[in-house]
Amino acid sequence: VTTEHAALTTGEIVFKNVELRLDVLQEELGLPVVFTRGFIQELRVYVPVAGLLRENIRFTLCNVELVASSPESWQTPKRNSSKVAGKRDEARRTGSESDKDPTTEGWAKSMLNRIALNIRVEVRNMVFKFRTETYVSSVSWQSLTFDPCDPSWRAGFVNVSGETKAAFKTITLKQVTWCLDAVGQDSHRSYEA
Repeated sequence: VTTEHAALTTGEIVFKNVELRLDVLQEELGLPVVFTRGFIQELRVYVPVAGLLRENIRFTLCNVELVASSPESWQTPKRNSSKVAGKRDEARRTGSESDKDPTTEGWAKSMLNRIALNIRVEVRNMVFKFRTETYVSSVSWQSLTFDPCDPSWRAGFVNVSGETKAAFKTITLKQVTWCLDAVGQDSHRSYEA
């Protein structure tokens, strides 16, 4: 990973050539596939330091490649049960502490929730390849965007209010392509991970 630039005054950090940790990806997603490569050419993080409660935090991932193959056995990867149990116990403790006093949310938790609900994520030029012995399937898109929006579906920084404190997100997907290529003796295609 290389950092192209980081500026505290503008709130932007740019990382280049980010290799994803496949073991963490495998464990967190729990999909019945084996990840063989995960790469992000550019990761931009924008934190509006001066307007944190007025502007969205933005994550922009450019030129993402994710390659997976079929596992030798079709069992879903097992999550670390002690890790899951630890998270569950922590959630119970946190929940029981907040049940004691309904006003414990406070300004800090309220502010952090407001910031977290207004995060914008954009993934540009994503390619996901799935390889088996007989075929290679790939799905790609030009742009996938998750935007916070108000109840009228207008994107922007929103204030969550009301009893339900419902949060709305729009998902925009542009120029999706799906390819399925046979891999055999006659039409062997070589794909490097």
